[in-house]
Amino acid sequence: MCPAYPNDGMNCARIAGTFCKGEIQGTFPQKLPHCMKCDYYKSEHYDKYYGMAQKFAQEVSQI
Repeated sequence: MCPAYPNDGMNCARIAGTFCKGEIQGTFPQKLPHCMKCDYYKSEHYDKYYGMAQKFAQEVSQI
């Protein structure tokens, strides 16, 4: 099972050892050039803000 599933699927590029095209990938710096070509990485579904929007929304809701 991919280590990014299910909790880290939205930021899979930052998780070491994920599966891509049936192969285990390396660390973030090693795989970033490949991830940047990935349709999912380029989509609106990928968490490019490292969860900051969700954290911000949680903090604002507590005010």
